[in-house]
Amino acid sequence: MGGAFFQSGISNVNHFSRQTIAQKEKISIAEKVSEIVSDNSSIVLNIGTTTEQVAKNLVSARKGLKIITNNINIVNIVAHSPHCEVWVAGGRLRTADNAVIGSVASEFIKNFKIDFAIVGVSAIDKEGTLLDFDHDELMVTKTIYEQSRKVILVADANKFERKAPYVTGHLKDVDTFVTDKKPGKDIIKICEKNNVELIISPPNS
Repeated sequence: MGGAFFQSGISNVNHFSRQTIAQKEKISIAEKVSEIVSDNSSIVLNIGTTTEQVAKNLVSARKGLKIITNNINIVNIVAHSPHCEVWVAGGRLRTADNAVIGSVASEFIKNFKIDFAIVGVSAIDKEGTLLDFDHDELMVTKTIYEQSRKVILVADANKFERKAPYVTGHLKDVDTFVTDKKPGKDIIKICEKNNVELIISPPNS
């Protein structure tokens, strides 16, 4: 894991530090997602360094994409690609990580019915609860779930070791879960019970 680790609590690790954690794992997850997503699809990507890595892979692997996001870092990644059209949610900017959050961003997402939602999360507990650190962020994430035909959760194994205070959803709400390491038996059972496709994509696989 590069010698770095997450701390659990009520506030998140800063964005730069999160970029350096589990880099190879995030790349492997992103490569697998690029295989799932088809050309000429509408895609929504939310906040997170894993979704940012997915964006990097998508613009080189796929064509004809309509990308909707509330993540300014993703806008900067995909804006100059000739293979995608970019739609940016408006609203309050959280300057710590260039996230656009809150009710205005949530209402913007409601304008779309999206083929693939690619969502990151700050933490996953053993009951399958998906957790985050900012109430205004979860408002947008929940709308993304509602407006998407297929939800792909992307999270490296570090997320199983963390805690966060706000509930954004549950593992049963997603269609596909892409991670880098086999999760615990509780998570596996939740996936099996709710027909969630579990894809393990370790680095260099």
